[in-house]
Amino acid sequence: MMPCLIYIDEEPRARLLYRRRLQQCIGDEVEVIAIDPERELDVMVKKIEDSVSLVSVVIDQKLTAAGTAGYLGTDLVAKLRLADHLMPIYILTNYVGDVDANLGSVEYVLNKDDLSNQEKLAAIGARVRRHINIFQQIIDKRERRFEELLRKRFESILDEVEAAEYTELKYQREKKYLASSFVENDELTKKIEAAEHKLRQIESMLKN
Repeated sequence: MMPCLIYIDEEPRARLLYRRRLQQCIGDEVEVIAIDPERELDVMVKKIEDSVSLVSVVIDQKLTAAGTAGYLGTDLVAKLRLADHLMPIYILTNYVGDVDANLGSVEYVLNKDDLSNQEKLAAIGARVRRHINIFQQIIDKRERRFEELLRKRFESILDEVEAAEYTELKYQREKKYLASSFVENDELTKKIEAAEHKLRQIESMLKN
């Protein structure tokens, strides 16, 4: 499954526009998926955490502007960091001065105007792709570490630190597996429903 970057914005036109620009920015190796924010912060966090093949998140700062969400982009970033402190997360805004440039929870504060500038777009793309590549290497390293601990667990006994690390890695793997299964089941259900609809159409045509 292709790695994905989630872009969150409360404005439908902005989601359409900046999804395209972000896709142009990072290329075709990562799929940019634009979604609207959930009203409640914890619901939004869970929705993101349950996403399959997630490698980065771009969040509009003014999520409260349309009354859709009850939190700002930086509030969401702070919550996401509790779950994964290494995944690249960006704030996208027209008001860069309103966001602390030294905010430790984000990789970069992106100016929306810069995404309209081809020269700046190339530089932004290089930066984002570099962050994503590093994070994917971390994901691969986590997978190798889990397999290493799994082998050791069967061959001997894990110490306290290793056992805690193994439990955390196992939880992350199972969570992603379950999320992937839900997606596949949902897609399968849609295909079955489409096939059944097609059969009903054919039956109706034959009766006539």
